[in-house]
Amino acid sequence: VPGVLSTQSFYIQDDEAGIKIYSSKKDFPDLQEGNLVRVTGETSEAYGEKRINTSSATDILVEDSGKIVEAVFVDELGEDTEGKLVQTTGEIIDKTGSYLTLDNEILIYIKSGSGVDVSDFEVGEKISVQGIGSEYNGKYRILPRSPEDFVKDEVSTQAQEESFVAQAKEKYNLSSSSDAQEKSIVRILMSIVFILVLAIAWFVREKIKSRNTDANDFHG
Repeated sequence: VPGVLSTQSFYIQDDEAGIKIYSSKKDFPDLQEGNLVRVTGETSEAYGEKRINTSSATDILVEDSGKIVEAVFVDELGEDTEGKLVQTTGEIIDKTGSYLTLDNEILIYIKSGSGVDVSDFEVGEKISVQGIGSEYNGKYRILPRSPEDFVKDEVSTQAQEESFVAQAKEKYNLSSSSDAQEKSIVRILMSIVFILVLAIAWFVREKIKSRNTDANDFHG
C-alpha cells in the first residue's frame, strides 16, 4: 500500500502479472493490503520498471477486500517477477548499504518505509524472505514490505555461532580442558566482585553512621 515502499506508489497483481501504480500527487483512496482494485490510467516505464500513472484517487476503485495473495517461490528474478509477490531462501553472502545479496545471487533491497533494520542481518545467516519483485535500471531485486517478510533459519544461525567458537578455539589453541579452567576463573572473579560489593556496602554504612554522629554532636 502507499507509504510502505513509496509515498507515491504501490503494487497490484492478478493471476498473471503484477505492476506498480504511481501517483505523482500522492493522491490515493484509503487502501489496505488485500483490497481488490480496478485502476484506470496511462502506462509508462521508469528506471526500467513498468507502471500505471493515475491522475487522482478516483482512478482507483476498491471493489472488494480481504483477498489473500500467495507469494511465488523463485530462485531468480526477471521481467516475469516484476511487480509480483515473490519468496526465496538463501544464505547472505554480502551486506552493502541497504542491499543484502543471497548465495542464489538474488538481491534484497531494504527501504526505510518497510521498518526493516538491515543491521539485524549478518553475512552467513540463512533467511527466507518475501516481497515485491522490482526492477531498477536493469537490476532486479526483492523489496520486503515489513520485518514479518523475513524468517531466519535459527538452526543455521546456531551452527554459524558454533563454527565461530570452534575457529576461535583452534586459533588460540583452546581445548575442552581449558573450558573448565575458564569456568574456575569466572567463579573466582565472581567471588572477588561479591567481596568488593560487601566491602563497599560496609564502607558506605560506616560513613553514614559517622555523619550522623557528627550531626548529633553539633546540635548538642
